[in-house]
Amino acid sequence: MANLLGCIFSQASWGSSMFRKLLSFDEAKQLLKQNISAQPIGTEQVSVSEAHDRVLAQDITAPLNIPPFSRSTVDGYAVKAADTFGASEDKPVTLRFCGHVAIGEAPSVVVEKGLAAEIVTGAPLPDGADSVVMVEQTNRQGNKV
Repeated sequence: MANLLGCIFSQASWGSSMFRKLLSFDEAKQLLKQNISAQPIGTEQVSVSEAHDRVLAQDITAPLNIPPFSRSTVDGYAVKAADTFGASEDKPVTLRFCGHVAIGEAPSVVVEKGLAAEIVTGAPLPDGADSVVMVEQTNRQGNKV
């Protein structure tokens, strides 16, 4: 690293004269490539309690999807994403309310085109829904969302 710094910084003390030349992004990237090389790191087995702040040596995947269903990560309305494309505060989209989905229950509603189902965090997405709009980004008035 000292060689690299010597290329970039002058020997002058810190101040306005410390830089010899202002480098472009591409020049700086090339300079780094020439002076720094990736070094392979070794691997070791550690217990889970020792694994904090470490990087896995290889990808791992779970043998099962847990939970075994798509669920909402926010409170809001389960919708078909295509129904909301282009929506904004200035150009809202209105959907028709079609029911509630609670946590711990199988959804009893199906979200079809133009419909929205109220959903709580952790609840399974109902059939037909592929997205959830956060409740803070909505305004419900009666049967309209």
